[in-house]
Amino acid sequence: MNDEETVPLLPRDCWNWVWKLKIPANVQFFLWQVMHLAIPTRTILNHRGIPSDSICPICDNELETLIHCLFNCNRAKAIWNLMVGPSFGLPEEDSLIFTWSHDSVDKLGIVIPITMWSIWCARNAKVFDDINMPLMATLSKIKVMTHNVTQAFNSMHKEITHIQPKLISWQKGHLDSYILNVDGSAQTNPGMAGFGGLIRDFDGQFMCGFHGNIGYSNILHAEILALMHGIQICCDEGLRDIICYTDSMHTIHLVQYADVSTHHYENKIAIIRKYMAKDWTFQLCHTLREGNMCADFLAKLGTRSTSDLLIVLNPPA
Repeated sequence: MNDEETVPLLPRDCWNWVWKLKIPANVQFFLWQVMHLAIPTRTILNHRGIPSDSICPICDNELETLIHCLFNCNRAKAIWNLMVGPSFGLPEEDSLIFTWSHDSVDKLGIVIPITMWSIWCARNAKVFDDINMPLMATLSKIKVMTHNVTQAFNSMHKEITHIQPKLISWQKGHLDSYILNVDGSAQTNPGMAGFGGLIRDFDGQFMCGFHGNIGYSNILHAEILALMHGIQICCDEGLRDIICYTDSMHTIHLVQYADVSTHHYENKIAIIRKYMAKDWTFQLCHTLREGNMCADFLAKLGTRSTSDLLIVLNPPA
């Protein structure tokens, strides 16, 4: 069987095991799609009448069939070898996927669908964002996700006697440090976009804020520009010990870990990395959106601003 054929019809109860797996619903549905030969690899898109280059975007060598994408591509094989060992057999043709998936999950558990899901996510990062996910980053994601999913579903069976509320607030710094919060905003994504941020001393006293409009763009562009302008302002002000908070994990990944040599925002990320490498202390950290509300407010002002960059010396009313 190949990508142009359909999966044989099976009785409904043959699929019950998929929906009983203790994994997130999106991973369940992805596994169901895989066994129906329905994930949109390039050969499948071509078969559906959607023009597409059929070559695998990861290895740039073979046709991107489902089997190649998830199992036979050199990168996918390396991930499987490190996760389950080189002696663990992988399916070699479409007709074996259902049986292989069922038997493999029965032997090794949820690591099987989570590994397939993570390989697919890394593939999509390359196709849609031009991000080459490092092999070790994908392996780390699989292990962390497997652990977190196991913990989450196990906790559902424990009696909950009391739920302790979690207080989310602005993060105070250490003595002589300065806290930079940055954020991006877009009225739609893409749409009219802006960025904003503010600098406070370690005790929370407002020093300055900033915001700007970038026209019609996307939220990632706004998040990157917020960080770039924020770090530039800190440097211009002669601040030497900065703790920067953003609620964009995507931006943190691009700036700190990703190969962005062919990324659309390569130049702006290079500027950020250049500033971070200066002779000062600069920490880039993640915060939840609820802990970044002041920067969010300024970023929303940026979407309505007529200025490319406006420095605010007093807190907005």
